Amino acid sequence: ITLVWCWRDFIMINPHSIPSFFGAILVIGLGILVYVKNKSGYPNKIFFLLTISLFIWLLSESILYSIKNEQAAIVISKCVYIGVTAIPLINYFLSLSFLRLKVSKSLTLYFLSLYLIALFFIFKTDFVLSGINKYFWGYYGRASNFHFVYLGLKLNILMVYMKI
Repeated sequence: ITLVWCWRDFIMINPHSIPSFFGAILVIGLGILVYVKNKSGYPNKIFFLLTISLFIWLLSESILYSIKNEQAAIVISKCVYIGVTAIPLINYFLSLSFLRLKVSKSLTLYFLSLYLIALFFIFKTDFVLSGINKYFWGYYGRASNFHFVYLGLKLNILMVYMKI
């Protein structure tokens, strides 16, 4: 049995994946630039975390559009949600840091627990993603019937933003 792996058997550069790939590189570059300018500044650290989550999202999308293997595409489509789920959470803390408002430890733990619960349901169940669809631009995750619960998480964060 030969265990030879070739990247050409796994991934093929798709022209539709190029914009999100370059977007990922530009976003992480901006995050590094801002962080290096002031490593001790709290807004700089939070902005860097935001760019990391954007980078994960965009790079995962780029890989998803170029991948050939359907099983790998299912895993990568779930990896997209690592970044996407974190974006509104980190954006909330970035807004607080720009406004120089105090961050509640209990709210931080609440958001962190929601994030981890969401990731659990994304990776361990079919509640959020029920499979994968193949389009002309590449693979894309298929939302399940319970995807509205995931969207409710984002609505919850928006309501906290607005103090409803």
